[in-house]
Amino acid sequence: MPSALTTWRIFSTSFQERFAYKVGFFLWRFRQLIATIMSLTVWTVLFNNQTDLFNYSQNEMITYIFLVSVLQSVILTSALHNLAGDVYSGKISTLLLKPINLFSYLGIYEASDKMLNIGFIFLEAIVLYFIFQPIFMLPSIFELLLFFVWLAAGTAIHFLVLSVSGAPTYGVLSLSFS
Repeated sequence: MPSALTTWRIFSTSFQERFAYKVGFFLWRFRQLIATIMSLTVWTVLFNNQTDLFNYSQNEMITYIFLVSVLQSVILTSALHNLAGDVYSGKISTLLLKPINLFSYLGIYEASDKMLNIGFIFLEAIVLYFIFQPIFMLPSIFELLLFFVWLAAGTAIHFLVLSVSGAPTYGVLSLSFS
Protein backbone atom coordinates (compact mmCIF):
# COMPACT_ATOMS: atom_id res chain seq x y z
CA MET A 1 0.00 0.00 0.00
CA PRO A 2 1.45 3.37 -0.96
CA SER A 3 2.08 6.05 1.63
CA ALA A 4 -0.44 8.83 2.21
CA LEU A 5 1.73 11.36 0.39
CA THR A 6 2.11 9.07 -2.64
CA THR A 7 -1.61 8.38 -2.64
CA TRP A 8 -2.38 12.10 -2.49
CA ARG A 9 0.03 12.87 -5.35
CA ILE A 10 -1.47 10.19 -7.60
CA PHE A 11 -4.98 11.32 -6.64
CA SER A 12 -4.32 15.00 -7.34
CA THR A 13 -2.39 14.30 -10.56
CA SER A 14 -5.15 12.12 -11.95
CA PHE A 15 -7.72 14.72 -10.86
CA GLN A 16 -5.77 17.40 -12.76
CA GLU A 17 -5.39 15.07 -15.73
CA ARG A 18 -9.18 14.91 -16.07
CA PHE A 19 -9.22 18.68 -16.56
CA ALA A 20 -6.49 18.62 -19.22
CA TYR A 21 -9.24 18.06 -21.77
CA LYS A 22 -11.95 20.21 -20.20
CA VAL A 23 -14.23 20.36 -23.21
CA GLY A 24 -14.30 16.58 -23.61
CA PHE A 25 -15.02 16.06 -19.93
CA PHE A 26 -17.77 18.68 -19.78
CA LEU A 27 -19.37 17.45 -22.99
CA TRP A 28 -19.38 13.91 -21.59
CA ARG A 29 -21.04 15.12 -18.37
CA PHE A 30 -23.47 17.21 -20.44
CA ARG A 31 -24.38 14.06 -22.40
CA GLN A 32 -25.12 12.29 -19.13
CA LEU A 33 -27.27 15.22 -18.00
CA ILE A 34 -29.18 15.33 -21.31
CA ALA A 35 -29.89 11.58 -21.11
CA THR A 36 -31.33 11.99 -17.61
CA ILE A 37 -33.37 15.04 -18.63
CA MET A 38 -34.78 13.10 -21.59
CA SER A 39 -35.81 10.17 -19.36
CA LEU A 40 -37.37 12.48 -16.78
CA THR A 41 -39.21 14.43 -19.47
CA VAL A 42 -40.61 11.31 -21.13
CA TRP A 43 -41.89 9.90 -17.86
CA THR A 44 -43.29 13.27 -16.77
CA VAL A 45 -45.23 13.50 -20.03
CA LEU A 46 -46.47 9.91 -19.67
CA PHE A 47 -47.76 10.71 -16.20
CA ASN A 48 -49.31 14.01 -17.32
CA ASN A 49 -52.96 12.94 -16.97
CA GLN A 50 -52.52 9.77 -14.92
CA THR A 51 -51.63 8.97 -11.36
CA ASP A 52 -50.44 5.41 -12.02
CA LEU A 53 -48.73 3.87 -15.01
CA PHE A 54 -47.68 0.22 -15.14
CA ASN A 55 -48.54 0.00 -11.43
CA TYR A 56 -46.01 2.74 -10.51
CA SER A 57 -46.74 6.23 -9.29
CA GLN A 58 -45.04 9.26 -10.79
CA ASN A 59 -43.01 9.84 -7.61
CA GLU A 60 -41.75 6.24 -7.64
CA MET A 61 -40.72 6.47 -11.29
CA ILE A 62 -38.95 9.83 -10.91
CA THR A 63 -37.12 8.52 -7.83
CA TYR A 64 -36.11 5.46 -9.84
CA ILE A 65 -34.76 7.57 -12.72
CA PHE A 66 -32.74 9.75 -10.33
CA LEU A 67 -31.36 6.63 -8.65
CA VAL A 68 -30.44 4.99 -11.96
CA SER A 69 -28.63 8.10 -13.16
CA VAL A 70 -26.62 8.22 -9.93
CA LEU A 71 -25.79 4.51 -10.13
CA GLN A 72 -24.78 4.80 -13.77
CA SER A 73 -22.56 7.79 -13.05
CA VAL A 74 -20.88 6.14 -10.06
CA ILE A 75 -20.54 2.51 -11.08
CA LEU A 76 -20.30 2.48 -14.85
CA THR A 77 -18.06 5.49 -15.34
CA SER A 78 -14.44 4.51 -15.22
CA ALA A 79 -11.02 5.84 -16.00
CA LEU A 80 -9.91 2.32 -16.91
CA HIS A 81 -11.79 2.00 -20.20
CA ASN A 82 -8.59 2.86 -22.04
CA LEU A 83 -6.44 0.31 -20.19
CA ALA A 84 -6.07 -1.84 -23.29
CA GLY A 85 -4.98 1.24 -25.24
CA ASP A 86 -2.43 1.99 -22.51
CA VAL A 87 -1.07 -1.54 -22.84
CA TYR A 88 -0.88 -1.21 -26.62
CA SER A 89 0.74 2.25 -26.58
CA GLY A 90 3.32 1.29 -23.97
CA LYS A 91 2.10 3.68 -21.27
CA ILE A 92 1.57 0.69 -18.99
CA SER A 93 5.33 -0.06 -19.11
CA THR A 94 6.01 3.35 -17.58
CA LEU A 95 3.56 2.56 -14.80
CA LEU A 96 5.16 -0.84 -14.20
CA LEU A 97 8.59 0.79 -13.76
CA LYS A 98 7.35 3.01 -10.95
CA PRO A 99 7.90 1.82 -7.38
CA ILE A 100 4.19 1.33 -6.72
CA ASN A 101 1.85 -1.60 -7.19
CA LEU A 102 0.00 -1.24 -10.49
CA PHE A 103 -3.37 -2.19 -8.98
CA SER A 104 -2.87 0.36 -6.19
CA TYR A 105 -2.09 3.01 -8.78
CA LEU A 106 -5.12 2.08 -10.88
CA GLY A 107 -7.32 1.99 -7.77
CA ILE A 108 -6.26 5.48 -6.71
CA TYR A 109 -6.67 6.72 -10.28
CA GLU A 110 -10.16 5.20 -10.40
CA ALA A 111 -11.07 6.69 -6.98
CA SER A 112 -10.08 10.13 -8.23
CA ASP A 113 -12.30 9.72 -11.27
CA LYS A 114 -15.20 8.51 -9.11
CA MET A 115 -14.86 11.47 -6.73
CA LEU A 116 -14.91 13.90 -9.63
CA ASN A 117 -18.01 12.23 -11.08
CA ILE A 118 -19.76 12.19 -7.69
CA GLY A 119 -19.13 15.93 -7.34
CA PHE A 120 -20.71 16.57 -10.73
CA ILE A 121 -23.58 14.20 -9.92
CA PHE A 122 -24.52 16.39 -6.96
CA LEU A 123 -24.44 19.52 -9.13
CA GLU A 124 -26.54 17.84 -11.81
CA ALA A 125 -29.00 16.51 -9.22
CA ILE A 126 -29.50 20.01 -7.84
CA VAL A 127 -30.17 21.38 -11.33
CA LEU A 128 -32.58 18.52 -12.10
CA TYR A 129 -34.31 18.96 -8.77
CA PHE A 130 -35.07 22.61 -9.52
CA ILE A 131 -36.23 21.81 -13.06
CA PHE A 132 -38.54 18.89 -12.25
CA GLN A 133 -39.26 19.49 -8.52
CA PRO A 134 -39.84 15.81 -7.75
CA ILE A 135 -41.16 14.28 -4.56
CA PHE A 136 -38.71 11.51 -3.69
CA MET A 137 -39.74 8.20 -2.19
CA LEU A 138 -37.22 7.77 0.63
CA PRO A 139 -36.19 4.28 1.72
CA SER A 140 -35.79 3.04 5.27
CA ILE A 141 -32.39 3.32 6.98
CA PHE A 142 -31.74 -0.40 6.47
CA GLU A 143 -32.52 -0.15 2.74
CA LEU A 144 -30.30 2.92 2.45
CA LEU A 145 -27.39 1.12 4.14
CA LEU A 146 -27.96 -1.89 1.92
CA PHE A 147 -27.96 0.42 -1.11
CA PHE A 148 -24.55 1.86 -0.17
CA VAL A 149 -23.12 -1.62 0.44
CA TRP A 150 -24.25 -2.77 -3.00
CA LEU A 151 -23.07 0.49 -4.56
CA ALA A 152 -19.58 -0.12 -3.17
CA ALA A 153 -19.70 -3.77 -4.24
CA GLY A 154 -20.81 -2.87 -7.77
CA THR A 155 -18.06 -0.28 -8.06
CA ALA A 156 -15.43 -2.76 -6.83
CA ILE A 157 -16.63 -5.49 -9.19
CA HIS A 158 -16.62 -3.09 -12.13
CA PHE A 159 -13.06 -2.00 -11.28
CA LEU A 160 -11.85 -5.60 -11.02
CA VAL A 161 -13.51 -6.65 -14.27
CA LEU A 162 -12.05 -3.69 -16.16
CA SER A 163 -8.57 -4.08 -14.69
CA VAL A 164 -8.46 -7.82 -15.37
CA SER A 165 -10.03 -7.65 -18.83
CA GLY A 166 -7.95 -4.67 -19.96
CA ALA A 167 -4.67 -6.53 -20.41
CA PRO A 168 -5.87 -9.50 -22.53
CA THR A 169 -7.41 -7.17 -25.10
CA TYR A 170 -3.86 -6.16 -26.06
CA GLY A 171 -3.80 -9.12 -28.44
CA VAL A 172 -7.02 -8.00 -30.08
CA LEU A 173 -5.70 -4.45 -30.45
CA SER A 174 -2.37 -5.58 -31.87
CA LEU A 175 -4.21 -7.68 -34.45
CA SER A 176 -6.55 -4.85 -35.39
CA PHE A 177 -3.79 -2.24 -35.80
CA SER A 178 -1.36 -4.47 -37.71
